[in-house]
Amino acid sequence: MFEKTVFDQELRKLGDLAPKGYFVGLHIRFTSALMSFQTYDPAWTDHYTENGYVLRDPMTAWGFCTTGWTRWSNRIIPDPFGIFKEAARFGLTYGATISCGPIRSRTIVSVARADREFEDVEIEEVQAIALRLHDMTEE
Repeated sequence: MFEKTVFDQELRKLGDLAPKGYFVGLHIRFTSALMSFQTYDPAWTDHYTENGYVLRDPMTAWGFCTTGWTRWSNRIIPDPFGIFKEAARFGLTYGATISCGPIRSRTIVSVARADREFEDVEIEEVQAIALRLHDMTEE
C-alpha cells in the first residue's frame, strides 16, 4: 500500500545524500516513467531538455542495459557526446546512477554532487532508497 508520507521521507533522504540534486524515474515503461522527480538546477534541466540529452545520456543507456549501481566516472561507460563534461559545467561534477527492477518496469535514480566522488556506502544507501521507492510504487 502506498503511503505518501513514507514516500516523501524517502525523497528527503535522497535529497540529503545528493547536494547537487537527483533524478528519479520510477517504473519506466516504453520510455515513459510512471512517476518522476528531479531536483537538479533548473538551468541544467533546461539545457538537458533543450539538447535532447536523454536520448544520448550514457546513464540512461547504462540503466536500461543492467541493474546495480555505477559512478559517472566509470571509464568503461562511453560518453561520446560529452554529456558528463556538460553536466560538470553546471556543477554536477560527480554522480552515481542506480538501476533496478525488470526491464519492462525499470527504475533509474541518479544523484549528483560538486565536491567529491560518492563513497560506496553512500551509493549503497541511495540504492536502498531506490529499491524502496520502486517497491512502494509497484502496481
